Amino acid sequence: FLEMGGHSLNAARLSALINRTFNISLSAVQLLKAGSTIGKIARSVMEFWSTNNSKAKEIAPKLSSVSEKPSGNVFVNPESLKEDEAIIAKVRQDAILPKNIFTGGVVGEVVSLKQAKTALLTGATGYLGVHVLCELLERYPLLTVKCLVRSSENDKDALLAKVRANMQRYQLDTIDNSRIQVIRGDLSKPKLGMDNTQWNDAKTSIDAIIHCGATVSLTASYQDLRSTNVDGTLEIIRLASSTGGTAPRTPLVYVSSNGIFPTDTDEVFYENDDIDCLPTRLGAADGYGLTKWVAERLVSQAHAQGLPTLMIRFGNIGWHSKTGHGNTWDYQGLMIRGCALLSSRPHGWEELEMSPVDFCAKALVALGGSNDLLQQGSIFNCVQKSTTSVKAVFAWLGGNTIISFQEWKAKLEEAAMDSNDSDASELLTGLLAFASGLDGEGYLSKMARLSCDKFDAALATIEPALLDRYRS
Repeated sequence: FLEMGGHSLNAARLSALINRTFNISLSAVQLLKAGSTIGKIARSVMEFWSTNNSKAKEIAPKLSSVSEKPSGNVFVNPESLKEDEAIIAKVRQDAILPKNIFTGGVVGEVVSLKQAKTALLTGATGYLGVHVLCELLERYPLLTVKCLVRSSENDKDALLAKVRANMQRYQLDTIDNSRIQVIRGDLSKPKLGMDNTQWNDAKTSIDAIIHCGATVSLTASYQDLRSTNVDGTLEIIRLASSTGGTAPRTPLVYVSSNGIFPTDTDEVFYENDDIDCLPTRLGAADGYGLTKWVAERLVSQAHAQGLPTLMIRFGNIGWHSKTGHGNTWDYQGLMIRGCALLSSRPHGWEELEMSPVDFCAKALVALGGSNDLLQQGSIFNCVQKSTTSVKAVFAWLGGNTIISFQEWKAKLEEAAMDSNDSDASELLTGLLAFASGLDGEGYLSKMARLSCDKFDAALATIEPALLDRYRS
């Protein structure tokens, strides 16, 4: 399915069409599993359908005749305990920093974002990344920011246009962008997709790195996300540590996620907690959480070898506190807009957790300006201090009906398939892609519980007004 161009949106629509046609319950996740072939999908349909449908015998020969082409050297998404264990073993193996990363030498003084003249930023065409870009430009008027931009074009004007278009999308285009430079690259490629000349120039010209870029997916496997989220972080570390000698190594500010923590517990996770046990607790199916865990481990080991680092684990990143602009494809935003359109919401969805994107960007850039925090290899949690009531949100929106998760999902599938409005169809299909990855209402009612004590204390020292405004 994936090799034929399948992705989360068309998987959602296809699963909805199959479910409507055969009156079964096939999830988009099953279509998105690495190694899912047409034959395997057909057999899954038969297994569901034949139990309660007398016509199954008539169509069974046609479905069973679907040929199975060898999928080649494809990582098979686990369905057995043995395969789950193999994935976790691979995750732990990937979390070991290669010995050839560091060139040796004495580490000089730490340069923070505040002293840097040129910084490399990944993720500038994303939601958080573009706000970080604008905060860097506003806070540090002498700083030049080089943005790594993935594109099929190598024209610098076209690359810069992508970044500026993203700024305009969120009403950030009033900020002076004359100090933005662009590099065509790709996190999933060796040397970040740069040629040797660009790579060598980056090694000598970049004073700091802010790594916001990642592929976010609730349905993709570890192997599908590995090249961007794990290998990309490894290449970032390689670039940051390549100075060697007595020159200061390039400080790395890394954006992590609360997704590294399990949600099926009331346990509170602290910033200094040992996270070694988390892959087993997350499970092999949590591809995104596992890749972010591996990336964290790599950054921590790089710090242990002398690289100045700072990591922040953000929760859900919400709307801008002043402009109201938000991430169109954030699952909480999808849920609110979709449920308003359907005039109903699923039982069990009780609370929202999100921090304003402008606060997240300001906090990241402010903390990254501290030499001491970088030298210490600081790790922070940043989630909303008190969650927001879903009931209160929909009361403000005019209210809607609460129905069971399965009823709501069926209603969503029907609306997504039948909508003639392109905007509504895009919204509902996006929400369906998310909902298809859920077994039930459990996901909606669970979230990782994180302590942010260290984060609050650091921000109180460096930027007390920011802390008072957003966290009091």
